[in-house]
Amino acid sequence: MGAEVTAFSSNPSKEQEVRAMGADHVVNSRSPEALKELAGQFDLIINTVNVDLNWQPYFEALASAATSIPSARC
Repeated sequence: MGAEVTAFSSNPSKEQEVRAMGADHVVNSRSPEALKELAGQFDLIINTVNVDLNWQPYFEALASAATSIPSARC
């Protein structure tokens, strides 16, 4: 469908694995600088991890009128 996929990972050693699953870009989610560089770039963020996150950098990465879909907590 032409979507450009960016994956966030806290483990840089998983970059090849994440790219093999189809990610176009991989961002180290533990790098405040890397997250700051993404400000306003995303139309949609889908969270699939069940961990506590500092959401502010992710909200700042969303473009205006964008959507964030958090994972359901069990």
